[in-house]
Amino acid sequence: MTTKIKELRALSSDELLKMVGEKSKLYTGYRLSNMRADGFDSSLFSKLRKEIAQIYTILNERKFNE
Repeated sequence: MTTKIKELRALSSDELLKMVGEKSKLYTGYRLSNMRADGFDSSLFSKLRKEIAQIYTILNERKFNE
């Protein structure tokens, strides 16, 4: 589930934007399923938020380095 920074940096900006959209949908899905399930692993929220933030950081670095 987690992606390493080196792997993220190797992707194009379009691929990163697509990945952010997928992870955001996944995050929303987990939030909704967490409301219904008792034994849900809540650490997935912080892992997804961290990955989304890493992707946005890489995109911002590229934007300012152009």
